[in-house]
Parts: sequence; structure tokens; C-alpha cells
Amino acid sequence: MRSRDGGRAAFQADIVSHANAVGVMQLLPKTAKIMAKQKRLKYAKNKLFDPEYNIELGTYYLKGLVNLTGAPEYALAAYNAGEDRIALWKSERTYEEVPELVESIPFSETRDYVQIVLRNAALYRMIYAPAAKPVSTVSTSSRATSVSSGFVSTTFSPQGLHVQALKP
Repeated sequence: MRSRDGGRAAFQADIVSHANAVGVMQLLPKTAKIMAKQKRLKYAKNKLFDPEYNIELGTYYLKGLVNLTGAPEYALAAYNAGEDRIALWKSERTYEEVPELVESIPFSETRDYVQIVLRNAALYRMIYAPAAKPVSTVSTSSRATSVSSGFVSTTFSPQGLHVQALKP
């Protein structure tokens, strides 16, 4: 998982960002407390330094953001910049495609974060799923966006992000 601060804290369990985000998933204590309550887990701020606890709460939060926002890209932007910001950006104009919103994110840190996480997801799938069958379709609908370019086919939908390696 790439850290929320652009990678400087990647995989460091004991890190605290300038925004007070803690641990490997860079969770704000306020958010972590809400997630722990929802999962019926005991909350203690010092437990956020435990990678297993931090990842459990962080992935739960991210899954909730995907469900709330309807797309992995929106969820990543909300995770990095805040739920209120992604709601504001989506309300300011109608985006024909999800990648259009990603490109228009006004915070370079958040835009870069979303693009890097999506790129890394594609790379991990290429490495760890080399037998994936290539996808050659390009389509956009209200339910999903599929893009094939270069060596990767990426599909974004409310069910999640799916990336397949294309054979050269």
C-alpha cells in the first residue's frame, strides 16, 4: 500500500505524517476510532502503530469509501484528500468518465497519489498474475470504464479495480 503522503512513509509502522496520519495506512486517529467502533474493535491510538491493526482499519475504511463514492479512483481521492473534497469536486461539474475527474483533481498531491496507486495496482497485477488473459475492448458505461493501453487493461467499476496484463 502506498502511503498517503506520497511514499515517504511507505511501510513504516511507526510513522506519523504532518497531518497526524498514523502508521502504514496513514490513518487519522479520528477516522481510525470511527472504523474501530464500526468493526466493534477496541480502539487505542497507540494500536495504530501495529501494522495488522492499522491495515485492518485502513482497508475497512477504503472499502467503505469505494462503496460510498462508487469508484476506486474516487475512493482513493477521498482517502487522501477527504470525503468532503471528493463530494465537492463531483458536485462542481459532471464528468463523462472517472479518469476525467482524476485528471482534474486540483491538489497535485492527491492527483499524483491516485495515479500512482492505480499504476502500482496495474504493475502488481502484471507481476503476480502473468497468466491473465489479455483484454482488447475499450468501453465506457455508467457502470464501468474499461481502458486498454500499452501492456495493461484497466476496468473501474463499483465492484472495484480490475487490471489485466496484456501480452506484448
